[in-house]
Amino acid sequence: MTLHALVPLAALVLLPGLLVGAALGLRGWLLAGAAPVVTFGIVGIAAPLVPALGLTWSALTLAGTAAVLAAGGLGARLALAGRLPNDPPAAEERRHWGLDRHAAVVVGVGIAGGVGAYTGWNATRGLTAVPQWWDAFWHMNAIRFIADTGNPSPEALRALNEPQGPFFYPDGWHALLAALCRLTGVSPIAAIDGSMVAVVGAFALGTATLVRVCGGRAALAAASALLSCAVTAFPYDIIGWGPLFPFVIGLAMVPGLLALLAALLRTRSGNRVGLPVALAVGALGGLAIHPSVVVAAFVFGVALLVQQSRHGRWSDLGALAVAAVVAVVLGFPFVRATLAATDGAAVDWPATEPPSDAIGAMITFGHAQTYPQYWIAVLCLVGLLRRRALRPMLWYVVAGGVFAGLFVLAASYEGSLVAALTRPWWNDRWRFAALWGMAAVVLAGAGLVGITDALAGLVRRVRATRHATAVASVLAAAVVVAGSKGLYQARNQERMTNAYPGEVSVSAQEQRVFGYLAGLVPPGQTVMNDPFDGSAAMWALAGVRPLFPSPTIEPQELVTMEPDRKLLWTSFRSIGSDPAVRAAADRLGIRYAVVGDDGFIAGGEHVRGMRDLAGVPGLELVHTDQDVRVYRITG
Repeated sequence: MTLHALVPLAALVLLPGLLVGAALGLRGWLLAGAAPVVTFGIVGIAAPLVPALGLTWSALTLAGTAAVLAAGGLGARLALAGRLPNDPPAAEERRHWGLDRHAAVVVGVGIAGGVGAYTGWNATRGLTAVPQWWDAFWHMNAIRFIADTGNPSPEALRALNEPQGPFFYPDGWHALLAALCRLTGVSPIAAIDGSMVAVVGAFALGTATLVRVCGGRAALAAASALLSCAVTAFPYDIIGWGPLFPFVIGLAMVPGLLALLAALLRTRSGNRVGLPVALAVGALGGLAIHPSVVVAAFVFGVALLVQQSRHGRWSDLGALAVAAVVAVVLGFPFVRATLAATDGAAVDWPATEPPSDAIGAMITFGHAQTYPQYWIAVLCLVGLLRRRALRPMLWYVVAGGVFAGLFVLAASYEGSLVAALTRPWWNDRWRFAALWGMAAVVLAGAGLVGITDALAGLVRRVRATRHATAVASVLAAAVVVAGSKGLYQARNQERMTNAYPGEVSVSAQEQRVFGYLAGLVPPGQTVMNDPFDGSAAMWALAGVRPLFPSPTIEPQELVTMEPDRKLLWTSFRSIGSDPAVRAAADRLGIRYAVVGDDGFIAGGEHVRGMRDLAGVPGLELVHTDQDVRVYRITG
């Protein structure tokens, strides 16, 4: 994926949301900041409907869905104009910003987006690196499946692993990137890498918008945006942990979604035609990317409502009820299937850190790091001591503190209560650290504003000038950027690189073998493989479908695995001696198997069915490339 392909990616993320948002009456920063999450909402509405209507998923389908929703939203606003006042332009802009303040915020967003893009570009080695850890294989193959079939239905992704019983996997992010692949011809790998390059810019834009909508100062919006690229916990840590690609994208959408909520709560009761619909579509967007993102947004939203209740606005609950109804109506297939798929095996990571270490990690932003992020910690302390700039966003920081507390529980304590509280986020301390990191960006931004205000007062005393605030802002920001070595760019790049560990499981010779298989195996035929040796990537890289397209956790997933697949997982090496194994391979249409011995995602040996294949009756070695071998089933 070359740089010029990032332009279509930006267009796919922004333009549908801008079109629908403008039709619903959004303006200014709110329109721009909420556009990405509204776009994902459009994808969430379209994904279950496209196959039902006999259509093929593409960028054109996405654009058509956006046009239909925009026409419907505009028509509804015009029809209700005589009964209810329309949303006023830029209804979120309670505090006047001059052109210079808007420019300062744009600069903050631009610097953060640029640093994030530079970090991602280097970590992905120019958007060419193959992510080689656990969930990455599922994600890259899901994108390939949607791009190849044109079917974005979340239920259709059961084809990747054919589980028994109901199946539903939210695929808003996968579907959007599949549309990019179909539009530009780039690979799923490049599409994933490109989205990781752009995520910081989207987060910075959403954060600045949220501060704007909540009535915060331009200085706070600019400072928060600037620091959006600095905190390691989000997004860099969770890009490498998992890697949790959809969760990363979903969290980046949360500020934009909360901005829609805050705008709805800050708008007079009569001016609520487009905002509830926009909020509903945005909520569907979060749900389409990752359901736990919506749960996290709910926690933040409750904190906002509590702070808002001090002004006697409990009537806002009626507007929220309208938004909820609209969300269910617009995304009924998606909402229904998501609720039906909520039951599943609970994940409980062991508690391994003393409480003192866990608390220290949250305070100093040093989770799993050799050194804390001292500059961020100091700025947060200043933000707490000088709370004036923070006041409009206090609810956001408090909610972030809730997630910091859940981090401590997940890292240091066991028990049924801890498991219940942390289950929506898979009891995963890395996710809680990321959620706290999101909120800490605004707290640190308030600290930077506090330092700027104090410095501006000093400048005025030394020399009277009306540019004291501007001078102080530039000076304070420069000191923070320099002291943190470019907003921790090198540190964050190193952490992000954890998702792209060179040739750990997908080696150069394996990629050559994938190309060989593409010319050997007929289209649509499945190849037997061990997903732990990196062969799951053959689908995304070469279009050859593996039987196991992602690593499998045996204790949990073998229980629900389709019987033929399960038999091959455990007994494939008996293909020449066990008629049941041979029959299972025949039913699955398998004629070839591939195995590589150098580099595993986990452990140091193959799954049971793929061990010691050399000389096994019923298998003929047809190709070798160093330690990678291709076998044909004979007889």
